[in-house]
Formats: sequence, C-alpha cells, structure tokens
Amino acid sequence: MSALRRFSPFSSMRALWVAVLLLLLLAALLVQPIYQPDFWWHVQMGELVLAEGRVPQADLFSYTVPGRPFLYQSWLAGVVMALSYHAGGAALVIVGNALLLLAAYALLLWHCRVEGQNTRLAVAATLLALVVAAGNWAVRPQTFSVLLFVALYSILDRYRQGKRSPLWAAPLILGLWANLHGAFITGFLLLGATLAGEVLKRWLPGRPLPVMSWRRLGWLALAAVLSAAAILANPVGPGILRYVLTIWGNPAIRGFIAEWKPTGTEMGTSLIFLGSLVGYLLVLVLRRRYPDPTDLLLLLATAWLALGGVRNLLWYGLIIAPLLVRALAGREEPPDPLPNPVLNTLVVALVAAIVLLSTPWLKGLVPLPANLRGTLAADTPVATCTALRERGLNGRVFHQMESGGYLVWRLWPEVQVFIDSRIELYPGGVWEDYLQISAGRPGYQELLDRYEVQVLVLNRSFQGGLVAQVRESPVWEWVYENAQEDTVVFHRR
Repeated sequence: MSALRRFSPFSSMRALWVAVLLLLLLAALLVQPIYQPDFWWHVQMGELVLAEGRVPQADLFSYTVPGRPFLYQSWLAGVVMALSYHAGGAALVIVGNALLLLAAYALLLWHCRVEGQNTRLAVAATLLALVVAAGNWAVRPQTFSVLLFVALYSILDRYRQGKRSPLWAAPLILGLWANLHGAFITGFLLLGATLAGEVLKRWLPGRPLPVMSWRRLGWLALAAVLSAAAILANPVGPGILRYVLTIWGNPAIRGFIAEWKPTGTEMGTSLIFLGSLVGYLLVLVLRRRYPDPTDLLLLLATAWLALGGVRNLLWYGLIIAPLLVRALAGREEPPDPLPNPVLNTLVVALVAAIVLLSTPWLKGLVPLPANLRGTLAADTPVATCTALRERGLNGRVFHQMESGGYLVWRLWPEVQVFIDSRIELYPGGVWEDYLQISAGRPGYQELLDRYEVQVLVLNRSFQGGLVAQVRESPVWEWVYENAQEDTVVFHRR
C-alpha cells in the first residue's frame, strides 16, 4: 500500500477530482456525433481550397444567391477539417474536436488552480464554465476559438499580475485565429479590456490596487498593436473586420437562428447566467474585495455578449470561472481525507474505461440512446443522398436548412441548394421564402415555381406541413422515403 501511495498519481483526492472531471468531459465529447449544421460545407470549402490553392470569394453552392460575394473567413479550419476527414473519417474528426476542447478546459482548470491555490475551487469553477457552455461543443470551427481564447486570456492575466508570461505569443495567436474562426474578435476584447483596465487602475484615488509599470504597459500596448496587424495576414486583409462585424449585426441571423437569440429567451440558461453573475458580485461584497477594473471590464464585456446571444455564453463562462476563483482566493484548502490510492486508482480506471467505450470506434458496444450511436447525427441524409445520385435527381433542390451543407458536400455541383448554414450569405427575403415553403403555407407552389425547384428533399418532422401538401399535389411525384433519416423525396412531374 505504501508503495502504491508513493507512485500512484491518484493517491491525492485533489488529483482524483481533476482526473475524473477531465475524463468525464472527454467521454461526453467523444460520444457526440457530428451534427449537420456548420460542418459539411466547411469540409467542401476546405477541399476546394486544397484543390484550387485559393479561397473562393463568391457563393458556388446555392441557386438563390448564385455568385453573391462570400468571404470564407474560416478557410484554415475548413482545410484542417477536410484533411482530418479524409485521413480518418468522421471518427478522427470527432476525436480531434474532443482533444481541442479538452485542452482548452484543462488549461482553464490549470489557470484557476494557480490563481486560487485551491484545487477543489478550481474544479468547481471549471465545472461551472462547462455548464454555462453546454451546447457549444459541436464539431465546427468554433472549437479552435475556445482553446485560443483560454490561451490568450491566461497569457494576459499572468502578465498583468507581474508573472512570467509569453506576451510575445499574443500576435501569433491573433494571426492564426483570424484564419480559423470569426470569434477572433473576442481576442481584441481581451486585449482591449486588459489594456484599458490596467491604465484605469493608475487613475483610481489612492491606488488601492497594484498598478502596472509604464514600461510593462508599453509592452502590452505594443502587443495589442502587433496583434491588430497580425490579423491582416489573411486572404482578404482588412475586409475581415467588416465581415465579422456584419455577421454580429445581421438581422437574419438573430431572427432565425436559435443560438444567436438573446439569452433571455431560454429560462434555464438565463437562470444559470444570472445566478453566476449575481453570485460573483455577492462574493465581492461579502468578502469586501475591491473590484479589479480589468476583471470588471472583462466580465461586463462578456456578459453583454452573452445577453445578446446564447452562443456567447461560452466566452462568459471562460471568464467568470477564473474571476470567481480570484474572488474566493485566500481560504486555506482543507486537507485531503485519508488517501486511498487503491480505491482512487480503481475509480480513475473505471472512468478511463468509460472514455474508451465512448470513442467512435467502440461506442457501438454500449447501449446508447439512438441519437448518440453513430458517428453522424441520425438525421444526416446519407442514404437519401445515395438515392438521389442513383436516380439521377440533380439540379435545384429544396430542403431543410440544416441539411444544406451535407447536400453540398455529397452532391455539388450536380445539385444546387436553396439555403444552408452560411447564415450571413442569405438575405431576409430568402429566409422568409424558406419558412413559407417549409410550412406549406398558401403560395408555396408559386415560390417553388419561381425558384425553378426540381427536387424536394424534405424533413418529415420540421417540414410536415409541406410534406402533407406535396403528397396531394399533382405537380410532385413521390420518389423515396427514409424513416431513420426522417426524409422524403419528391421530384417535379
């Protein structure tokens, strides 16, 4: 027993909590399939970049806005996704996505542990960040942003506290980030809030908080300037900023896409958000902690983003966790209970086995819910696309928006889509037509005629109103149906 206690990394309960949290997170990430939105069209674009050696600057896939200017900002993420998929299929893509997110939250946990010198508190804060971000773990370019956000925050946070920190890496992170995902704009938020907060500290009456020397402030300002310059190293230069700001203010995105709607539209999410925010402020009051201007600026900025859109809760969670740890820091961590290295090692081995059985290659051995059994989401129209190709059904297809990306990847250029998850590309009028047709409302046939649609690939649940209308229509003929994928196909007579 003494030998096992000496050599087992899990003889400490603190190490056990860290291991269990991270392993369970990894299992939860590995068991998730690839969902249709925001993945397949990225693979197709990545393949085009690799084949042509350039990033397309106009729409190639739709017949509703053909040739419309389109800035593909996440081109590098698309290339990585395409290479990963062709190297190891959906399984490798899922594993890569899981490892990136695991690295992000492991880094956040480490940072919280260093800040608070309390492992239990760090684990609890990281768990809060995970709960706040639930639903933001799908396979898509945003995954790169999570890791880069935490890395940049850790660098800036350690620098402003006078600790050793690779500030020189900030421009490199922003330069890479600007070619991976549009959330690089939050990197500027981190830099701007940190710089503004540290300058503001010098103006506080009596200087109640430690201030950064002008020399260190100068280096921080230089890092911000170089980071701004670094983002210009992308295929469209300064146009990338206009593109990202246009997305954030796009009314179609905020009107039609659930994750872009205000946080107040979801009761459970709102309670978690407000509870954590009020809890942090109460801790400051009860512990009589003077609020740090930099912390407050970061909190207010990310909370404002979170209020404006559910998807932005992710960034708020990554900020509130270390702030809570810092506010609660100072309490001596209770000693570990009597260690039981044998039991601890068995617990970790059990959780590790769960991780192993959650991998895409082995999860078929576990009686999982139907929506988690495959590597692709159950509604991915795999067999449906095969049926379209076998029957030679090409041309203009009307379909559920979420399936647009997969149709593009499987069937383009023979098939052109009505719409897909490149939300910013399509004007509000196209979205309104999409909803009217999908519901089978009066005038739907006139719209299908106007767009010269030849094939309908419909989702029987979401587009049930249209399916019912089309079944009785003399204009359309039933071709194929797939209960598992919840699809039904018609072509124009």
